[in-house]
Amino acid sequence: MQAIVDIGNTRVKATLFEGRTMQAIVEVSSLDDPDLLTFLQNASIQRGIYAATGKISEPWRSFIDVLPYAFHSFETGMRLPFENEYRSPETLGADRLANVAAAQVFFPKTNCLVIDAGSCVTYDLLEEGVRYKGGLISPGLKMRQQSMHSFTERLPLVEGTADDIIGRSTEEALRSGAFFGLLHEVEGLIGTFSERYSDLQILLTGGDAPSLEKHLENSIFARPQLALVGLNELCNHHFGSL
Repeated sequence: MQAIVDIGNTRVKATLFEGRTMQAIVEVSSLDDPDLLTFLQNASIQRGIYAATGKISEPWRSFIDVLPYAFHSFETGMRLPFENEYRSPETLGADRLANVAAAQVFFPKTNCLVIDAGSCVTYDLLEEGVRYKGGLISPGLKMRQQSMHSFTERLPLVEGTADDIIGRSTEEALRSGAFFGLLHEVEGLIGTFSERYSDLQILLTGGDAPSLEKHLENSIFARPQLALVGLNELCNHHFGSL
């Protein structure tokens, strides 16, 4: 059994894999959450790996140091199951590589665009299932809402999505502008990539993926735990299958 932990900016997700099969999952808000620590003390775990876009605390490092199995930190220098054409690989987030690795599992030998709608929205292209070309990074929904509040004197901070593109109050207009602005960015970039790459498979993940999915075409492959699947694949590729 292999433990996979994805440490994001706002949430921590952990799962156990037997081969490529996900056995159990826990999602918490902090690395210090007792549910997470208990989850990782499962006697059946033989190896673990974690990847972080969020902050790593010293108590967490101390905790994994005394686990009865090797618990690795994902590094961008690890062996990858695809060619990496990114010009600054040392700055490339593990979550982006993991998403691409998962796309390769689900859609081998296929042009794939992975959209991860989290704190930031990342767009990553895997060409013919074997070459990672790079992509884009843009502000996520909450970041857009926060920036309008932070960089003005009077605009309030809003949260959530919008059902109607027409806002009938300042709060509704802010909510609508942030959400539909993001939605049309996603739709536009899908169109741009689809014109360049034939038979393009779109994969959607991240915290805001469910809200976006409702407005996108049915051909979108939505998978909430995409990074965990990819991290499991990367761990097996680098260290060998258990």
